[in-house]
Amino acid sequence: MSFEEIVSLVGGQANIKRVLAPESQVVISVHDHSLVGELPNGAELIEVLGEWQLSMPRTSTFLDKQLGEIGKVIASQQRLDA
Repeated sequence: MSFEEIVSLVGGQANIKRVLAPESQVVISVHDHSLVGELPNGAELIEVLGEWQLSMPRTSTFLDKQLGEIGKVIASQQRLDA
């Protein structure tokens, strides 16, 4: 899944709260779970301690570069929110 597809799936850049990338999965916290699109196979949207998280397997096609791009999106959004 490409960076653009991930951003689109979660409802756009402004909906990304944070990203965690443990070894075998990617977890993206979102501000508004209702903006998340149709989930691909293996992905799930769950509420954890009042925070909605999209969890999906981290595949070999999901590169660290993509995680870096998502990190830049989050940082720019945090600057706008401040």
